[in-house]
Amino acid sequence: MLPEGRIWIDQIAVENLGPIGDRTFEMGPFNLVFGRNETGKTYLVEFLLRALFRHAEEWGLRSDIGQGKVRVKGLVAEAVEFTPDGRRKLEDFWSEGESGLPTNMGRLLVVKGGELDFDRQSAGGVDRAVLKAVLSNEDLIDRILKPMQETVKKAKVVGGVIEGHDKGELQDRGRTLSDLRRLERLAEQVDSGMSLGHIRSLKLRLDQINSSLRVQLEAKRHQAYRLNEAWLEARRSLEALPEDQVGRMIQLLRDQRRLDADIEQSAEELAGRQSESHHHGWVEQAISLWQERQMTGTSRTPWLILIGAGASIALAAGLALFDQSAAAAIAAAGGLGLGILGVWLLTRSITHSVDQAERAELVEEFERRFGKPLTDLAQLKAVESGLRKTVAIAEEIERRQAGLQVERTRLAAELGRGLALLSGRVLDVQDWDAVLGELAARRRSLSDEIHQLEMRLESLGVDASDFAEQPTEVEYSKVEATRLESQEEQLQVEIARANAELQGLKQAVCNETGDGIGQSWEEILGSLWKLREEKAAEYRQKTSRILAQIGVTAMLARIAAEEDERIRKGLNDEAVRRVLNETTQHYRSVDLQNDGLVVSSDTVDYPLADLSTGAREQVLLALRMGFASRLAGGQPLFILLDDAFQHSDWQRRERLVEQVLKMVRAGWQVTYLTMDDHLRDLFDTAAKKALDGGYRLHTIEV
Repeated sequence: MLPEGRIWIDQIAVENLGPIGDRTFEMGPFNLVFGRNETGKTYLVEFLLRALFRHAEEWGLRSDIGQGKVRVKGLVAEAVEFTPDGRRKLEDFWSEGESGLPTNMGRLLVVKGGELDFDRQSAGGVDRAVLKAVLSNEDLIDRILKPMQETVKKAKVVGGVIEGHDKGELQDRGRTLSDLRRLERLAEQVDSGMSLGHIRSLKLRLDQINSSLRVQLEAKRHQAYRLNEAWLEARRSLEALPEDQVGRMIQLLRDQRRLDADIEQSAEELAGRQSESHHHGWVEQAISLWQERQMTGTSRTPWLILIGAGASIALAAGLALFDQSAAAAIAAAGGLGLGILGVWLLTRSITHSVDQAERAELVEEFERRFGKPLTDLAQLKAVESGLRKTVAIAEEIERRQAGLQVERTRLAAELGRGLALLSGRVLDVQDWDAVLGELAARRRSLSDEIHQLEMRLESLGVDASDFAEQPTEVEYSKVEATRLESQEEQLQVEIARANAELQGLKQAVCNETGDGIGQSWEEILGSLWKLREEKAAEYRQKTSRILAQIGVTAMLARIAAEEDERIRKGLNDEAVRRVLNETTQHYRSVDLQNDGLVVSSDTVDYPLADLSTGAREQVLLALRMGFASRLAGGQPLFILLDDAFQHSDWQRRERLVEQVLKMVRAGWQVTYLTMDDHLRDLFDTAAKKALDGGYRLHTIEV
């Protein structure tokens, strides 16, 4: 059973592994693998290196290694199997550290060839360079930077431009850029107006313009059709308003207005004449009365005649008495005659008085009627004569007015009928003037419309046989058609000029592509595009490579600038300190001073190089485990020791064996591979005694 929270190798199963062949190793906390020389022990170590770790190639391993699986527990909930050809390795299960760079766990967990030193050339077996490789991945930084040219490492990106010495990769990139720009200039010429592509573009535009012109032509033909239809409709509407009829109605209306004016004027004149002539009857009566009464001179009462008549009668009576019959008869006759004359004169005097009263009334009435005094019959007759003429004039006016009314009635009837025919409805008299004005205006508008339509039709210049009834998607625009025609003419000129210039460009392109001048443009341009893309890809690749190297250099420079801090932090990690204390039982910490390590106990600090060989080997073994545990998040791991103690003297061997068993008791899985009988016996005796069943011995025999 593996302790909880530990990462151990549970099983190793191999096939066709050198001298070992096919075999399965069930692994425990401590595993001692013993085999004589040439029995396959080295094959097993190399198999484990290839199966478990990245960067196995750094060990210089042989390529014809066998197949098999290594099952490891504790990495995740289920056991994980690793194979030499598998892509997943042990380092994939741990964080790659603060720098984000991979760590070669194999250098920590495997001691191959009996060397506990990290570096035999370093004082104490480990120095600052080694620690950088283990704790700050400086070895990987060096491997990354080593292939880079110094000019690239020193180059910078300023304002988006790579700046550096024109040598090496930078110079090569510059030449590639020059070639690319030359090809791009040719491509720009091809694209910008002197090329077949440009000609094709021009022709395409010409086709588009011709298509638009055809659309405009169809729209023009349809517009001509519509204009003609509108012209016909306007003509029909105009014919429905004959000019002579409209003119006749206008003339009739004018005649009616004139008749109305004449009638109104004659009515006013008649009213005036009638106002004057209504005195005529009275004047006639006044004249008649005046003439009948002879209203001239004075009349006196005939009293003397009546007295004489009475005296004559009395005389006659007296004479009769005296029988003077003849004288009495003469006297009686004279008296009778005088009596009759007196009565007549008396009656006349009475009548004259009545006539004088009537005359006064006539004079007064005349003055009232005419505003002036009446003097005599002549004046009265003169007035009568004037009034008689006025009456005659009034009668004439009445006759003429009657004729005007008859004419107006006729005109009104004719106007009513004519306007009803023209307007299509029966109109009230008060609407005649407005409707006739509308009809006249409508006729003028139709005439103008017909004239305008004729002018527009004429301007289109479309024959009647080409009229198109079918509507189009766009409206005809003379401005647009003129613009398209101008563009068509311009494009034809440009195409002719581009064709003339094309041959020189073709030769220039052929000089770059190596094509013959007789090859088609399609082939030549295809070669140019391909060459340009290849050169552009080459330039991008070189630029990307340089930029990547500059970026990596800058990033690694920042990482390297912090390496001492990372080294100290790694050395003082709790996992490293704990493993160091557990395995040595004496040293508590280790630190970097200058380029060497210093280990510290509770009382004294010792340079690692000054320690005894045994003590130094203890520290180095503890550091390996501590560094590995730190990278694994503080967990105990497994460690493979391939004859790590074969060069140690016998006393040191005992101490190292004791330290290994301490590691096992601290939770580490240790696999020790040896061909040394003494070491086998030391481990076998000590492990059986100390581990109580946690010990496995695997013997390899041929």
